[in-house]
Amino acid sequence: VEFSELLGLERSTPRSYENWLASIVPEDRADVARTLHDHIQSGHDFRIEFRINYRHRGRRWFALSGRVLRDGNGKPYRLIGVTSDITDSKRTEMALRDSDRLFHRIAEATPDIVYIYDLVEHRNVYTNGWIKTVLGYSEVEIRQLRGQAIRALIHRDDLHQLLGKRLVFARVSDDETIERELRLRHADGRWRWFHNREVVFARH
Repeated sequence: VEFSELLGLERSTPRSYENWLASIVPEDRADVARTLHDHIQSGHDFRIEFRINYRHRGRRWFALSGRVLRDGNGKPYRLIGVTSDITDSKRTEMALRDSDRLFHRIAEATPDIVYIYDLVEHRNVYTNGWIKTVLGYSEVEIRQLRGQAIRALIHRDDLHQLLGKRLVFARVSDDETIERELRLRHADGRWRWFHNREVVFARH
């Protein structure tokens, strides 16, 4: 791809650092210049992400990965870099981030205990705020239990329902729900009955 086409410039525009920097959106320009300067001084390989506005294609994301070459005296004399259009991957990343925020907003507004349990690491990676209202535990207290959360909170007579969870979920489809009734220990020591519904959230 031609220099001018990549940067959305006229074909007659000379190739220069100044013109390259000027093609970057104002919001990113100062950070890109500072980061590039710091890497040139340190001599480390670098990767910089920035945006460019195109007249007909709109705003697109790019990543510049490069290396600084130095002469025998250690003075920088050339920069070798590769610029890639990462717009599609950035859009996917932002969509996942928006989806994650939406999930948390819905989970926090749901008047039930919502959690995500990692079957590989045997720990709760997320519990919504209703755990405090319903069972009296804070999210921090649940995280601190790590792999002991199930045995610490579930009645021993109900534990058999959860043993081998990883094998159970390996066999179910993504849209299948596993339901069970069990007892959980409240922070005050009393046992409370719950109707538990679990689905596969993600697979490795």
